[in-house]
Amino acid sequence: MDFSNLIYAKLNFDYPEEIFIREYDQFILPNSVPIGNNVLGWSNTKLINKLWNMVPETVYEQADVLDEKNNVIKQGYPCWEGTSLIFAYTRNEEERELSRHGSVAFRNTRKGSYTYTFKEKYLDLEIVRFIQNLPITGIIGVRCVSLQPGGMATIHRDSNSFNYGESTAKNNHLWKDGYISITINLSNGGKPLYYCRDNDLDNPMFIDDKIYLFNDFVFHGVPVVNSRRRQIRITARPTPELEKFVNIAQCVRF
Repeated sequence: MDFSNLIYAKLNFDYPEEIFIREYDQFILPNSVPIGNNVLGWSNTKLINKLWNMVPETVYEQADVLDEKNNVIKQGYPCWEGTSLIFAYTRNEEERELSRHGSVAFRNTRKGSYTYTFKEKYLDLEIVRFIQNLPITGIIGVRCVSLQPGGMATIHRDSNSFNYGESTAKNNHLWKDGYISITINLSNGGKPLYYCRDNDLDNPMFIDDKIYLFNDFVFHGVPVVNSRRRQIRITARPTPELEKFVNIAQCVRF
């Protein structure tokens, strides 16, 4: 199966939701730090929010965002909290820190340049055993992201650059290089994921599956949630066995 131009596909896997949520809240959430979208991206996506009618314009204006130094600008609606279950072996102190918190810029630009390993404190989790048994290889990302009740994710693409202000997604290079991303949707917070194709900005689509493939190079966001939203996003190379679990009838491509 060609994954390179895929945006979304439901996966026919199952997992023990209650156990995973309990592990997330007990071991992962306490180690999470505020993460979010930068002020430039937030400003540039106000029109898309208006086209999608994801949240009222007045609400979008009050979203928490990051400044150019990655400090949170609190405006009223909290942003993501996140961490990573893996880290990369690198001598570069800045890169090690980015790796520990699951930076997508690090994931997208460094890809398979380093050896990644699960953090020792998470090795006994059922979540980790489940991920290790997925039909994937060469894991370069296991990012855990959560929204508290009343939080939202402003519309964005996941950056492929470390440089503030650069275009965040000029191409689909991560997936074209043979990687895919699996999202484990532990709890949706009462809202689906909004996304769209680049050539159809005023036609949002929605995802609310328990586990699915999703290419985060397309614009996507989450409205204000009513309860805790918890997700785990795994980036790796698929093995041939993965194709058996893809719901072909629900694929969306570029």
